[in-house]
Amino acid sequence: MRAGGAERTLILGTTPLARRLAELIRSRPGGDYALLGIVRESDDTAPRSFPCPLLGTLDDLGRLLREHKPQRVIVALVERRRRLRNLLTVTAREL
Repeated sequence: MRAGGAERTLILGTTPLARRLAELIRSRPGGDYALLGIVRESDDTAPRSFPCPLLGTLDDLGRLLREHKPQRVIVALVERRRRLRNLLTVTAREL
């Protein structure tokens, strides 16, 4: 574990990879990462169940970053490049 404690971590996406990462992080209490929750791609992508809290959608990312102050953000989106670039531009303006 890091000297300062576990990193407050947010996962972007509800893909199978996001689910597996969430399960791995949650299975290691006291590990290097403290999972804050998942950010869905949109309201249409809400899974029936997920191993941690679903905090909002990518449209809420600016607010979620301010509220939860994650130290690490893991991107596990299906289509990452264009969507992430647009998302970062809009979110940077909000912060």
